[in-house]
Amino acid sequence: MTPYDYIQDVPRDLLTSTAGRKVLTRNDPMMFAIVYELHHLIRQGDTEASLAQFHIDITDYAKSWTTNEGRRDCWIAPRSSGKSTWLFTLLPLWAAAHGHKKFIAAFSDSEDQASRHLQSFKNELDTNELLKKDYPELCTPKMGGGVKRYIAQSNTMIQQSNGFSFSAKGVDSKSLGLKIGNNRPVRFPPKSGQWSRGHDGRDK
Repeated sequence: MTPYDYIQDVPRDLLTSTAGRKVLTRNDPMMFAIVYELHHLIRQGDTEASLAQFHIDITDYAKSWTTNEGRRDCWIAPRSSGKSTWLFTLLPLWAAAHGHKKFIAAFSDSEDQASRHLQSFKNELDTNELLKKDYPELCTPKMGGGVKRYIAQSNTMIQQSNGFSFSAKGVDSKSLGLKIGNNRPVRFPPKSGQWSRGHDGRDK
């Protein structure tokens, strides 16, 4: 499937206005990725964007974030399938833009690797013109009270004006009690849990 197949029946007027794009993408992370992050859907070496069953499965899974349903899943897919891109950039951006999640903590093999995931996320906030147009508060760092400086804009933590926060940690970092205000983070990837989900979406 191509992204163009996915959006072929969408009225053009919805795609060309901020209000329309927000309506289309609020509960559809795949639509969000296609509308705002199409450049991330082109694999290295390819010339056109494409979608695999894994991408369909993982965006269906992400829709559970719009509720208070608690789930822990482990996603397994081949190299170059976009696991890091979807889990650390595309899905967090969708959840942050629409307020489905207020705090995300990304864990990787090392803090340095987790920091690189955070920088990829932040790069979209800084350079994606359509994202900046439609979600200016998400793309603007939070400023501190009467002091004209950022609350948190580092290699390991950012806080944005819309109330969204993103923390990047090594897998061996302590995270007990990690929260900002009353917000505790959703973890990427999730802690080891009850299910291992293959790239075909079937529970193992």
